[in-house]
Amino acid sequence: MMMDGLEDAYEVARSMGDFGEATAEAYQFTRKDQDAYAMETLTRARKAGGGRRVQGRNRADHGDRKSRSAHDRQ
Repeated sequence: MMMDGLEDAYEVARSMGDFGEATAEAYQFTRKDQDAYAMETLTRARKAGGGRRVQGRNRADHGDRKSRSAHDRQ
């Protein structure tokens, strides 16, 4: 995964997930807070997009093979 750009931009060999967990702990964000924020931003994005489709598929559809990176498909 580190090859797919999931590495922290400021600290070499540190995953963004690890950085995110440390940040959440430092600022005392709960999992519930993070989930609520994610749902709110998804709702805003859907409203802003007006339900339009990108490249023939729904923007939220990222579970199919087409949306995975070339590295994952190898």
